[in-house]
Amino acid sequence: MFRFNKTPDVLTLFHHPKSESSNRILSFLKSAQTPSTPPQGTTTTAIPVKFDLDVVPAPGLPTPDQFKSIVDFLGGEAYATKILRGISTFSEGARALAEKESKNLAEEGGKGPGVLNIELVRPIVVDWNNGRVVVGGNEEDLKRLEEEVKKLVETLPED
Repeated sequence: MFRFNKTPDVLTLFHHPKSESSNRILSFLKSAQTPSTPPQGTTTTAIPVKFDLDVVPAPGLPTPDQFKSIVDFLGGEAYATKILRGISTFSEGARALAEKESKNLAEEGGKGPGVLNIELVRPIVVDWNNGRVVVGGNEEDLKRLEEEVKKLVETLPED
C-alpha cells in the first residue's frame, strides 16, 4: 500500500518590519516551525508544526490573483477596502495591483504615474491551503490577529 505525503501548508505573512505586532507574529510563526525548548520544570518538548512560511515585507503587495483569493477567503468583494487602503471597490484594487505588477512597481509599494496610491493593511496572515486569512489593523484587531494566528497554527498538521 502506498502512502502519499501531504505537502506542507503554505502560510504567507504580509509583514511590516517596523511594526512590533507584525514582528511578534513573524516570531511566533517561526517558532511554531521549530521544536522549542521544554518549559522549565518539564521534560516534554513542543512538536513543530509543518508549514512553509512565505514572508512578503513592506512595501511588497499581493499579486492580483492573491488579492482576489484573500478577498474571497474573507467573504467577498466587500472586504477589499478593509485590506487595501486607497481604493473604494474591489475592481479598483484589482486594477491597481495589475497596473503595479505590469509596471513592476513592487519596490515602490504600488506608487507610480497613473497608478493609485495603495497600501496594504499589515500584518496579514494567509493560509492558502485552507482558505483562511487573519488581518491586523488597529490594536484590537492585532490582539485578535495574534489569537487567530495561534489557533490557525494549532490546526495545521504536526511534523
